[in-house]
Amino acid sequence: MFEPEEAEVIHKGTVGMLKQNKNVSVLTTYADVDAIVSKTTSEAVSNNLEKMVQNIYNEGGVSN
Repeated sequence: MFEPEEAEVIHKGTVGMLKQNKNVSVLTTYADVDAIVSKTTSEAVSNNLEKMVQNIYNEGGVSN
C-alpha cells in the first residue's frame, strides 16, 4: 500500500511519461477499477488484421 505522498509522485511521473499521447488519461486511485474497451474498436482492429493477412496472400499469388 502506498502513502498519499508516494501515490502523488507516482501519478505525476506516469502523467509525465504519457503526456505526449493525447488518447490516454491517467487515473490514480486506491480503489479497484475496470477498463472499458469498446467492442467496435476491438472489431475494427481484428478486421484490419484480417485484411492485412489476406493482402499478403494476394500479393504472393496464393490462397490462404
